[in-house]
Amino acid sequence: MPLLSSFRALLSRAYRSVGRLRSEQQKVNMAVMGETTNTAQTTRDRLLEEALRLFAERGYWGVSIAQIGASCGITKQSLLHHFGSKEKLYREVLETIAAELQELVGRARADHAKPADQMWKLLTLLGSPAGQRENMLRVIMRELLDIGERAETAGTWPLRGFLDSLDQLLAETPAWSTASREYRLAAAYLLLGALKYKVMSTATLKGMYGLEAYEAFDSAHGEQLRRYVETTLGKGELIAPGR
Repeated sequence: MPLLSSFRALLSRAYRSVGRLRSEQQKVNMAVMGETTNTAQTTRDRLLEEALRLFAERGYWGVSIAQIGASCGITKQSLLHHFGSKEKLYREVLETIAAELQELVGRARADHAKPADQMWKLLTLLGSPAGQRENMLRVIMRELLDIGERAETAGTWPLRGFLDSLDQLLAETPAWSTASREYRLAAAYLLLGALKYKVMSTATLKGMYGLEAYEAFDSAHGEQLRRYVETTLGKGELIAPGR
């Protein structure tokens, strides 16, 4: 009997040891899986950032999958492994931009109660040098104005949600509440254009006039854009004749 009891105790300790080993191995496996996932996500994010930069610089038609891959230090095949095709990569870039734009809309709405203040805050956020905002604006400009034959096969329009948000913001102001969506969209386009042309021409204007003159222009542009926003949303002066 004493021998049997000793054997049972030894067997029990062995089972507990095996259980602890399995638990530790599971923790290790989960950590490895987490690191692998994080690494894969980091790689994907890096590829999207570089694709955004190149699409902003050269446009959809001006850059190839091979060039994007080379800029990231990987082969064309490796890039295709992540995204499948150039069109899918570009669409994901647009979806990433669209998500950030909607986040900025949310921030502008949360910070201010009046639509005019919300619009101004949104334009200020868009025009800030944070992250890749300038590249975002360049891609938005190209997507809206330079899509060409892709318009027939695009299928999805990631940026439409952002334009719809601007339309909704204008619709909530008394001056624009009875205007058609087309006129509200036209007003939103004019506001975006005033910001985008200024941001995208920064280097050119600095070269033409020098840093000191550009800084004065930058300040004046901000003041005039603010007045433009207040006038447009407050008085509805861009609404169709006969309103």
